[in-house]
Amino acid sequence: MLSSLEKTGFVYVFENSKTNRVKVGMTSVSIESRLKPLNRELGDTTYLNGDKNLPLSFWKFKIAYITKYYADVEALSHKYLKEYLDENSPIGEIFSCSILDAEEAIVMALKDLNLFDEANRISGWEEYLQKK
Repeated sequence: MLSSLEKTGFVYVFENSKTNRVKVGMTSVSIESRLKPLNRELGDTTYLNGDKNLPLSFWKFKIAYITKYYADVEALSHKYLKEYLDENSPIGEIFSCSILDAEEAIVMALKDLNLFDEANRISGWEEYLQKK
């Protein structure tokens, strides 16, 4: 059963190149609103040639789906990814799987909730900025 929250939002996949992990999460606001604090709060930032003006963050936005009932899609995606859950991660929603595995879980959730045909896939920042 779908939640009463029909508002459109994002179910996203971030990748951490440092730990080879992915984060599957959701937001109704923006991808940036989730990504920026994640990198800042965890201290996962290094700097190109030590220049503080050139931060290199480890969490990167990879894909997202814009969909209604995004909280339900995220929750079901997490169930499908349960075997990959990184229980030692200092934050939640972290999985030891590929981006492809994470996306397949989201697609399965969208299909199982009859939302796939109405969902829109976003691949990376350039496409995200065009759809804003």
